[in-house]
Amino acid sequence: MTAKPIENWKAEIMSIGDEIVTGVRLDTNTQWISSKLGDLGIAVHFHSTVGDDLDDHVSALKIAINRADLVIMTGGIGPTADDLTRQAVGRAAGVALQFDEAEMGKIEKLFKRAGREMPESNRFQAWFPMGSTIINNPEGTAPGFQLDVNRENDSPSRIIAFPGVPAEMKQMWEATVGPSLSEFGNSVFYYESLHCFGAGESTIESMLPNLVQRGRDPKVGITASHATISLRVATRAATIEDCKEKIRPTLETIRETLGDLVFGKNNETLTEVVHNELSMRRFRIAICDGGLVDRVAASLRDKILTIEADSAWLPVEVPFPSLESFATSEPDGLIEIAEHNLKEQKVDLSLVIGPIDRTESMVVNGQSTYHVAIAAKSSDGDVQEHRYWGHSQWREDRALKQVLNQLRLYLVKMPESASR
Repeated sequence: MTAKPIENWKAEIMSIGDEIVTGVRLDTNTQWISSKLGDLGIAVHFHSTVGDDLDDHVSALKIAINRADLVIMTGGIGPTADDLTRQAVGRAAGVALQFDEAEMGKIEKLFKRAGREMPESNRFQAWFPMGSTIINNPEGTAPGFQLDVNRENDSPSRIIAFPGVPAEMKQMWEATVGPSLSEFGNSVFYYESLHCFGAGESTIESMLPNLVQRGRDPKVGITASHATISLRVATRAATIEDCKEKIRPTLETIRETLGDLVFGKNNETLTEVVHNELSMRRFRIAICDGGLVDRVAASLRDKILTIEADSAWLPVEVPFPSLESFATSEPDGLIEIAEHNLKEQKVDLSLVIGPIDRTESMVVNGQSTYHVAIAAKSSDGDVQEHRYWGHSQWREDRALKQVLNQLRLYLVKMPESASR
């Protein structure tokens, strides 16, 4: 394998098959492997997809070998005529294929155990490029393999070939390949993430001008998903504790600079953060939703039922009142509803979400706004205006997060004496 330190590796992931290039099947393997390599601190520089043509396959492999220290392939090691990965790797590496009797015996046993007669074509799955190390497939008939390929003026490139079946590939990765890759180098890779809401990706990056830049250690990466901005702070060191100490000042700087924009870390979601604040204060909440079809109550209810056996803290869902009862489109009217529900439902906190105008012209022109009101027994009420906007596929998610974030900030800023 390459003598380069693991932090200098370049990786490429290749997906094989006509069903992938034609869009018949979604390539989830590449996403999963990219994430796993990222967890190891191995940088993925290239994704490539190749159909079931041997010449194309060989050409793509030669390019990958020349530019990547690690090439991970999924697909094309089955028993049918369009499974060409073995031949392609052999040609690209300049080696012949070799039959492995031991692997053939394992494949035959799998068929015998299933009470099926093995087709002759399955014998092809016991052929491997010479010099390969076989990767056991405990529940499938397609063993994987890895092969180190020499390169001019560079250290060898390692090819790792997996079956395309996601369940088999993941099982093989976890059992052998992942642990073996993690052993390279004299350091460990570690990262923590901070999640933000309330500002866009470019705005947050501009607030951290000296952190999100290439070549910095610790490295700070920034990504956006459905209006949540995530900052991943990653580094390498001799031990995990050393890594944590190394990234600590950067995490502190991000929190100090962004302040209330940061709502959570690592796997925390806004719903989970709000749930934890309510749980810590032992608050029951009444939710009156005139705009989001009870999505806020549903998200909190699902979280409570997942984490706690005690359902006494489930949100109380109150029907939105008729227009004749309150001025439901006005901020003062929503505060009045929140205070009314606070007393009537005998709860600690009351949340009211006003109606949302989803007329497309209003949304596209940025004119669709709605109000959210919060009332509590021992704190002043809070009402805020939010804009309902963005891509049609995630407007609802964004609005849900706007409400949850307003509730989060309200709870965080409440005095501790307000708790039960």
